[in-house]
Amino acid sequence: AEHLTQTLQVIDLTAASLDPGGEDIDPQELSRRLAVALRPAAYLRSISLIDASGRVVASSSKDNIGRSVPLSGFFPEAPPESTQVRIGEPWLGRDLHDGLASSPE
Repeated sequence: AEHLTQTLQVIDLTAASLDPGGEDIDPQELSRRLAVALRPAAYLRSISLIDASGRVVASSSKDNIGRSVPLSGFFPEAPPESTQVRIGEPWLGRDLHDGLASSPE
């Protein structure tokens, strides 16, 4: 539980540090910042930001950009425009670009 809490805190702090404060940031620049922010947290595969439709718009892994992530099953439930960190269902694979949602089987 402590490790999970620390991981979520790292992600939340990283996202907060990337907040442009009302200015638009180019997705490539945002992806670069995500990659830099990920360096001290090597236990995370990547950090990706998705839009309200579930499409990855910036990521520390270029292979994730443009991928769609199904938004159903994330906790806590929140409207699509929410900016809070949410956790999805278990995922098979090493990252978004080469993985898929797992099943009970």
